[in-house]
Amino acid sequence: MIIDHVITSRRIFRQLINSFGDGNTKLIRVTCPREILQAREAARRNRCPGPAQASDEYLFPKDGYDLTVDTHAMSASECAKRIFQCVFPEAPEDQASCYKR
Repeated sequence: MIIDHVITSRRIFRQLINSFGDGNTKLIRVTCPREILQAREAARRNRCPGPAQASDEYLFPKDGYDLTVDTHAMSASECAKRIFQCVFPEAPEDQASCYKR
């Protein structure tokens, strides 16, 4: 299961983690520099300015992730490959390429 959401409180974080039981949960942070985040938000034109900065400011937890990928420093394909390798560490290296466009 993938949850694509900005978690902003310990309470919500604990509820999510507890709901997964003893499964093999991986915490992956997808990030980029704040100024890039704000520029992307403005370019979308369907967003009010501010939520990107607030999301970055109030993100919980701030650390302790199994993997962090920077969408400004890395291509989308490289981010996807690193996430795949984190989630499926036993998979052969070439299987990650199956998911490229």
